[in-house]
Amino acid sequence: MFQQFAQALDVALQRFTCALAGWFFLFKSQVNLSATELCQLYQAKDVVEKDFQIIKNILQIRPIRHHQDEKVKAHITICMLSLLLERLLKRHLGEKYSAPEALSLLHSCHLNKYKAGHESLYTITETNLEQSRILKLLKMSYLTDDDFLLERLSRSN
Repeated sequence: MFQQFAQALDVALQRFTCALAGWFFLFKSQVNLSATELCQLYQAKDVVEKDFQIIKNILQIRPIRHHQDEKVKAHITICMLSLLLERLLKRHLGEKYSAPEALSLLHSCHLNKYKAGHESLYTITETNLEQSRILKLLKMSYLTDDDFLLERLSRSN
């Protein structure tokens, strides 16, 4: 008898699950929110969760245990600036490159400084075609121009 009851319960549960397939339920504890406001609030929460995912995964910023208010504020500022950088990259790169892909491709671009006594010599990494395309999309091609860099570096010395 118990086995028949369990089978009937399984069938009822399966019918219930199939009937709700594709449905999503939100339960609320605050009665003063409309269904539209509740959905907007849920979508906003989703955006925040995705932003944290970007900060942790794409930008590779990890939690650091801080105990002083200034250090906590500095860490949060760095996280927010990193998120802003990711959003700006996404906007300027469009569909051609993702932000992580662009950062990965540009990772090998460097301004190199060699010191010989009191003299300093600067060189820049030769960019490949992909890197040049990314810099052009970002309107930053001038960063590979020797004259531009020479002028900037001479000002700083």
